[in-house]
Amino acid sequence: LAGGQKAQWSEEKARNWGDKNEWFVGCNFIPSTAINQIEMWQDSTWDPATIDRELGWASDLGFNAIRVYLHNLVYTSEKASFLRRIDEFLALADNYGIKTLFVFWDDCHYSRPTLGEQPHPVPGVHNSGWKQSPGYHIIKAYSEGLLEENKIKELEDYVKGVLHRFKNDQRILGWDLYNELGQSDCGDYGLPLLYDTWEWAWEVRPSQPLTACVNGTASEKARNYNREHSDIYTFHNYDGPESFPKVVSKCVEEANGRPVLCTEYIARPFGNTFKQSLPILKEAGVGAFCWGLVDGKTGTKWGWGTRRIEAGASAPIPTQDPSKAKKNPELWFHDVLQSDGTPYDKDEVEFLKSLLK
Repeated sequence: LAGGQKAQWSEEKARNWGDKNEWFVGCNFIPSTAINQIEMWQDSTWDPATIDRELGWASDLGFNAIRVYLHNLVYTSEKASFLRRIDEFLALADNYGIKTLFVFWDDCHYSRPTLGEQPHPVPGVHNSGWKQSPGYHIIKAYSEGLLEENKIKELEDYVKGVLHRFKNDQRILGWDLYNELGQSDCGDYGLPLLYDTWEWAWEVRPSQPLTACVNGTASEKARNYNREHSDIYTFHNYDGPESFPKVVSKCVEEANGRPVLCTEYIARPFGNTFKQSLPILKEAGVGAFCWGLVDGKTGTKWGWGTRRIEAGASAPIPTQDPSKAKKNPELWFHDVLQSDGTPYDKDEVEFLKSLLK
């Protein structure tokens, strides 16, 4: 960067951004007809009708923001049409007064993403077909200096291309550069990509804030780097009622006056529920994005314990016989609505609407 200067927002600019915006509350969004980010975004499985219907349900709950994952393979394969679909998606969300926080990279769940037909859901298994971006084997080669230059250029073009196209779009809340680096046994392999992605994003320097999660990412180096470089502070917290408020307080303190968003929460079996967690986030002035909206192909009503993940694995190892899986767990892990839009828990939805409207 020119003069070696960081392009992070000043604390004053970050606070001014926060003062101009309402309290953001919403969900991590993927339509119920998509098992992962690729199926959501590629042309052959793009489903704007379902997206529009389910964004309407989000608005009915009182949500005004969503967090949405992109995928580099779709950009590389279908660049122009992918950008048009992002624009179409933003128009659909904006019709309901919903702003979008986009995510570029993700270390969670399964490696070896491919275009075309995606895995079929495994009954009773949490996120059985979610794919990492760019994936364990790519970040490992990148970290070891073995990734071909043209592949590195593809990753750079993805970040810069999307940012250039939408860098002044007021429908966008912000940009989350890397989700949970180090999860799914990825270790620190993603660090070189993280460092380069910050530089690529700063070269474009969009008008919206840049961030990457601090608490919730497995690598201590990544946590520290993200905390020191983010325009706004973002974190994840699936803890129960004893530690949840302590984590929120710690993150607000670490943010040092910058706006704070909790970009993942809600794990009902742990006691992390809307009634327990959302009032705490609201009182602290922290934005809130639960995981999931509508029960669908991701299967995130099922808990993490329904599968094991090995480093670089392309699919889950179920911890129960999928053929014997019940239609529903006794207590949903994530998600708010059933596939027809009716509440999983009527009392929970009434609470949400009373708090948000």
